[in-house]
Amino acid sequence: MNQKEQMFYEIGIVDFVVVELTEFLDTHPSCKEALEYFNHYSKIRNQMVEEFSQRYYPITANHATCSKEWTWGAAPLPWEACAQRETAPKAACTMQREITPQAACTMGETMPKAACALREGGC
Repeated sequence: MNQKEQMFYEIGIVDFVVVELTEFLDTHPSCKEALEYFNHYSKIRNQMVEEFSQRYYPITANHATCSKEWTWGAAPLPWEACAQRETAPKAACTMQREITPQAACTMGETMPKAACALREGGC
């Protein structure tokens, strides 16, 4: 996996955490610990997306730089990237690999154990 693919993969992991925390907060809106984690991981995700967008291509339209030309369409569509590369990771092309909460919790620095405690009944 090259650096671009690694960064994109790590953004996906942090994005997973943010989505899960969003869903948790939907049902536990007064949980201060979950809100702190949400704010923390949202900030990390935004920084990661900004860095990726500056290095490679914008992931979202609001990260497109428009000083000389519109860059939002610069990214390959998922099926185009897979068709262009014979060595595309199976997970990227077939979406068969899923990151389960248990797998995310084993990723060390990416998701601290305290965040996993929320999944296991914190708040």
